[in-house]
Amino acid sequence: MGILRISGAPRTAPDTPRVERAPATFPSTLVRVCLVCALASWGCEGKKTSSTHAKVANTDARREPSHAVMPTRPLTLPSTPNTLAPRFVTGTDTLALTWIEAPPDDATPVIRLSERNDDGGWSPARPLIRDPAMLVNWADVPAAHRLSSGGVALAYPRHHRVNERAYGLSLAVFTPDLVLHDQRAVDGVTTGPESGFATFTRDETSDALWWLDGRALAGHAHGQAHHTERRDPPGAMALRMRRLDAEGAPAAPSLVIDPRTCECCKLDADVGPRGPTVVYRDRDDAERRDVRAVTIPHATNLSEGESPALASLDVHRDGWEIAGCPVNGPAIAHAADVQMVAWMTAAQGVPRVFVSRRDGRLAMAPFEPPTRVDLGEPTGRVDLIALDARRVLVTWIEADPDTPGQGALLARVFDTDGMLHPPVEIARLGTGRASGFPRARRRGDEIVWVWTQTQGDATLVTGRVGLVAALPGGTAAAPVDAAAG
Repeated sequence: MGILRISGAPRTAPDTPRVERAPATFPSTLVRVCLVCALASWGCEGKKTSSTHAKVANTDARREPSHAVMPTRPLTLPSTPNTLAPRFVTGTDTLALTWIEAPPDDATPVIRLSERNDDGGWSPARPLIRDPAMLVNWADVPAAHRLSSGGVALAYPRHHRVNERAYGLSLAVFTPDLVLHDQRAVDGVTTGPESGFATFTRDETSDALWWLDGRALAGHAHGQAHHTERRDPPGAMALRMRRLDAEGAPAAPSLVIDPRTCECCKLDADVGPRGPTVVYRDRDDAERRDVRAVTIPHATNLSEGESPALASLDVHRDGWEIAGCPVNGPAIAHAADVQMVAWMTAAQGVPRVFVSRRDGRLAMAPFEPPTRVDLGEPTGRVDLIALDARRVLVTWIEADPDTPGQGALLARVFDTDGMLHPPVEIARLGTGRASGFPRARRRGDEIVWVWTQTQGDATLVTGRVGLVAALPGGTAAAPVDAAAG
């Protein structure tokens, strides 16, 4: 994809903003390696090939001999069996969590919300939405966000019609006391096989919803089955953003941030020094699916008469060439003015988890060569949170090579100066899809992790709580504001 401009040159679409891309090159010779798909390990599909990749730091193939187990305690949630897809609410300093309750008897699924009390307990799980057309899925999960008015916006995947596989994205808006007052299809789109993977941000201007938009796709929808071995349907998945007013209503037309992306890798977004940044898995014509970061600048960062532009950067050219979506998206956070991104790749047939950093004050400052953080057997499913102004915490799932289907949720502190601290184990868990995507959030001197635990044929939203000071490289510094997204 080339440079897209609003003025002075033709555009690819009437709602596509001007995009400034950092120059990038690929090696002229590709080294193609065929792999056997490992759904249980990576959550991916199809045959995989890879190309020679650029310089990275700490990438020697290795398995570190051991890692410490971090002292934690169980997280006591009001969740019940047959719950899944936990996710922290953004836009608020209150620790709040949503999840799906999906009874096995085909009863109507429910999205519930619970908030942590001052005494460390959790409020009763209140039902937000009961919807027989809701898509219940391990990867494409609901996103909730406190609006600047105090209300709540909830974006969740919903079948266009009951008993239809194709689905889109529904936006439900609630009053501050969680009474539903509006619900609509995002962007009015009720066609296309799949749209979803939503996330929210809040900057100095407004709240915003980001999502993968499949209105241009045609053919198969992954729906409940979610990715068997197949090539992706004709057309292209796009990354879109739409600003919302204080009440959750559309404040402006949606923008096409990238007209061609990977189809089903989660997004993540964060508000840094220059404005909101979204990270996602890109897709080019050669089926290379590497990670990109796009920033929309704050209005105050523009010179007089300057038109807004999207700063679009390669996080790293891994060269992961894969014929289908790997269902393994990136994560982003910032510590002071340093922007950090974590992601998983299997370029060259070697699964790895990386973290990279850049100066977030400069629109087109490139990301530095990445640092490898995994221990040699990563499943991926990364998350990244800021601990303070000098360090972030990256988490991921690492498989146990001696116990198929089992592994551990691991975490490492990474400093803004590039120092990587030793890994610690947070919990043992399965590496299959049932575990979903573990999430982390810091509150005060504690970190809370949540994920989906399997109990026989049932699932249960669960988690652990640990002290920041117990982390190698941890600190007791004041926590950062996580309300922006």
